[in-house]
Amino acid sequence: MKKLFPIAFCASLVALLCVSCGGVETPDPNDPNNPNNPATEDLYSQLIPPPFHGTPLENLECAPNEILYCTKYGFPIEPTQTSGYNGTLQSNTYENGVGRLVFDTDVTVIPGKAFEKCHSLTYMKFPSTLTAINKRAFAECENLISLYLPENVKAFDDNVLDGCLAFEVLYMNLNKLITTITKIEGNDSFVVCVPEALMADCIDDPVDPWSTSPVSLPFAAYDFENNKVCSDYVLLYKTNNGEPAQLYEDDGQYTDVTRMGQVLGANVCRPSGLGALFFGYPLTTIPSSLLDQFDKWVDNHHITYIKVPSSTTVIGDYALAETSIEEIDIPDNVERLGEFAFDCCTSLKQATLGRGITSISLGAFDGAKSLEKVYCKATTPPSIHQWGIFQDYPESFTIYVPEESLDAYRTDPNWEKYSEYIKGYKF
Repeated sequence: MKKLFPIAFCASLVALLCVSCGGVETPDPNDPNNPNNPATEDLYSQLIPPPFHGTPLENLECAPNEILYCTKYGFPIEPTQTSGYNGTLQSNTYENGVGRLVFDTDVTVIPGKAFEKCHSLTYMKFPSTLTAINKRAFAECENLISLYLPENVKAFDDNVLDGCLAFEVLYMNLNKLITTITKIEGNDSFVVCVPEALMADCIDDPVDPWSTSPVSLPFAAYDFENNKVCSDYVLLYKTNNGEPAQLYEDDGQYTDVTRMGQVLGANVCRPSGLGALFFGYPLTTIPSSLLDQFDKWVDNHHITYIKVPSSTTVIGDYALAETSIEEIDIPDNVERLGEFAFDCCTSLKQATLGRGITSISLGAFDGAKSLEKVYCKATTPPSIHQWGIFQDYPESFTIYVPEESLDAYRTDPNWEKYSEYIKGYKF
């Protein structure tokens, strides 16, 4: 009597034989390490979520004569001011997780100290008729997370957010930049989201983007039409200790704000460890030595993940060296990796090189002694330095290339030194 083997077992056996024979490997679409896996984490929306996302205010409209809000503990707030809003407060109710302040006429102004020390306030939605928010309107609201300014707002006085230590995002969907907003002392996670069209106003002073002219705030380009961060302006990262990345400058100094061929608007890291460098222009080049620990001036061993934006075409020399990243996905637009770009990234286990890569410089992955898998999607073998780009790799090291290009890689004069590690892959 014949024994029938399960279909799944047969498929696994065939795949195993293909791999062991150095043939073409067929990826499992559900494998989280598969570079074609469509189930990707939306880290941008985790860092800066759409306005009111996940709150009861998300789909509510605000009438001209009312203000809506949420609180941390589910109880109504007690405004310090009941008049001065262009009208007088008539009622304050809280039902189904939503607070509602109703006035006797349209709200156009939030008066000074209006909600000062409303400790449980987390979110507030304004009517489109609002034009101004006065001094210390939300001072010492230590649980306030974000505010969204309607397009008619023309004035936002300084010190409005004093003492708001949990505050994360000020959404400014405006046609003109407001320059009177000030930083929140003791809060390094604060970001001002502005339309992409206003980024030029934010970076008017390219030498010191944090100067008081025209704005002294960490800025981020935001797509308000689609409610998402303009990802080309952002270098995302994760840390294992919640501390922001440290940046290296050419003069041997390190600082949280630096130019280095780009204008840096903000370096933000959430307590969860998710952080980002927000730039004033689309990030086409990741500057040389951006995060490198040159002579121990900086220490970025706490960085475990980096997401390169799709606008990037060049990753500079030593740009991401000596970090503790475990995986790197290099987008299709990247054409060149600089010398020692990932030097001594000893925790790096997997690297995916996009279809546009044409040049990999000397020692790009030197010292990446944990690197087990390299997925190189380019159909034409990229030029690589004759002295090599990999060093100290483990016994399980494998380079996956497009199945139709397998012979081209194995016979390339510079790639052939790695021929025993090269396998075909169905990208």
